[in-house]
Amino acid sequence: MRYRLAGTSMRSPESKSPAFVQPFGIVAATVLLGLLFFAMAMMDLRRLEGILANALRERARQVVEQIERSAQEKYNRLTRRGEDFRGLLAGLYYDDEAFQIQESLAGAIVGFARDMDRQMQSALAAGEDTQDFIHARAASEKLESLVFLDVHGRAVFQSSVLSAHVLPHVRRVWEGHEELVIHLFDGAGGEGVGGFVGVRRQDGNGAVLVVLSPDGLRYWGRKTCIEEAVAKSYRGREVLHLTVESHTGDLLARAGSVPGEDFEECVLTSSVPFVDAISSGGRCVKSGEVKSLELFFPFTLDGTAVGIARVGLETQETNRTLVENRRHVLIWTGIIVAVGLSAMGLLYRTQNLHAGRVQAMRERLYRAETLSSLGKLGASVAHEIRNPLNAISMATQRLQQDYSPDEPPRREEFIRITQVVRSEIRRLNGIVEEFLSLSRTDRLELREQSILDILKSAVYLIQEEAAGKNVDVQTSWPDNTPLVLLDANKFLQAVLNILRNALDAVDPGGQIRITLAAQEKSHLSITVRDDGAGIGLREQHKVFEDFYTTKQNGTGLGLSIAREIVKAHGGDIRLESEPVGGTSLELRLPWNGRKA
Repeated sequence: MRYRLAGTSMRSPESKSPAFVQPFGIVAATVLLGLLFFAMAMMDLRRLEGILANALRERARQVVEQIERSAQEKYNRLTRRGEDFRGLLAGLYYDDEAFQIQESLAGAIVGFARDMDRQMQSALAAGEDTQDFIHARAASEKLESLVFLDVHGRAVFQSSVLSAHVLPHVRRVWEGHEELVIHLFDGAGGEGVGGFVGVRRQDGNGAVLVVLSPDGLRYWGRKTCIEEAVAKSYRGREVLHLTVESHTGDLLARAGSVPGEDFEECVLTSSVPFVDAISSGGRCVKSGEVKSLELFFPFTLDGTAVGIARVGLETQETNRTLVENRRHVLIWTGIIVAVGLSAMGLLYRTQNLHAGRVQAMRERLYRAETLSSLGKLGASVAHEIRNPLNAISMATQRLQQDYSPDEPPRREEFIRITQVVRSEIRRLNGIVEEFLSLSRTDRLELREQSILDILKSAVYLIQEEAAGKNVDVQTSWPDNTPLVLLDANKFLQAVLNILRNALDAVDPGGQIRITLAAQEKSHLSITVRDDGAGIGLREQHKVFEDFYTTKQNGTGLGLSIAREIVKAHGGDIRLESEPVGGTSLELRLPWNGRKA
């Protein structure tokens, strides 16, 4: 008759494993989150840079516009706005502010004349071409004429021919009677001449004469007004320097120390918003350790662009703010990535734990299905072989009654053997009835039994098999018999399964040792140790699994059934094994300390 397992497909629980989140996916998701935050933070930082850049540019523009307004106001006073410029030549102002501007204009031209005297002496001492030097200076300063006179009033060096109307006014200067003469506002220069200034030379040999056309006088008037406005507007805190230059590069006004060294980039100029915001131009400069941002703006006076204004702004605080914000972006990005990794790691661990519990539940369900099917198979097998077992039992009884030997020693041995056969038939009948029905191992008929009697019975039953394999079975137990609540048949089945497993593991000539010891009057320890080949580390956790076996003809149920029986008695089984040195199985049973 063939039997099949019903009610289950018998698929392994490993056939469908829960899908875990992979570590690579966790890292990728966290890095993506960090990059998203970093990108958003950098966009905000760029917006902040743009705001700061516009604020700096607006601050510089306000400074330039303030200088333009102040210079325009001063220039209006100087030129008597509403009148022809030649009205300036009619005489001095009685307005204090206007008079101060005129005084500054005259002082600037006098200072230029004296500076030219020093430069000429240096050029002569160096043997340079003084004529080209004079022409270049006169052209750059918008002069009608620049003349060096000797003590007789003769022109030694001149940029152009001197007007005859001017010489009489300068006689007392070249003769040494006066230090200087100024005719800028009285029209003494004659037609087409805006004014002139004569200054006695340092060595006393003649004079330096500076003659201005009306356009030249306007140029010097604008220059003076710009210098006055720049000097008034300069504070030296946020604005490190102010410079106004003409389109040809000539200096019109300056305040503060102008750095002459460029460096690669400021913190601000490294950002796109700043480059867009400073459309008027700018550069990074430094003087010593002080770095500043220099911005360029067109400079307008009297409705005309007269040059370029350069405003140097202190950016230390702005740069510090941006650096701090960038550092915060990096720090918070790192924190978010770390928190994300931690959260993802926790999620990964939680999911794995959950998946592990699901896997264990599936394994239990698989085992329950298997045991249920085996239970049905066991019931069928028990039903089919019960009658043959009864027949064998009756035949044994008949042998015991009718064919017993006459000699007393042999009769006694014969009766003992037949009783063992009948006892084993009864136990076999019980085993068959519960074959593969592991779920019913907790149905015990507990009675206080002598543990030694059960162990001796087990040793007796395997003695012949061990002798046939030339295996020595040694025992070690106390003289007093411990009494334990046991189901004798089932516990004997568990011990026999363990002894037969040890017997299979031992080579011919090997040894099995059985030890019984009390553990602090709370537990009994039964140890079965063999000197076989041992069990590898990878296989040790599998030996108690259903159907796991390394034997060619094994069922893989012996140790599994033994463990279920021991656990049903409230005990436990512990395995210790070495690749070389054998295997030890310890059965621990609860014990109340009673003895026979």
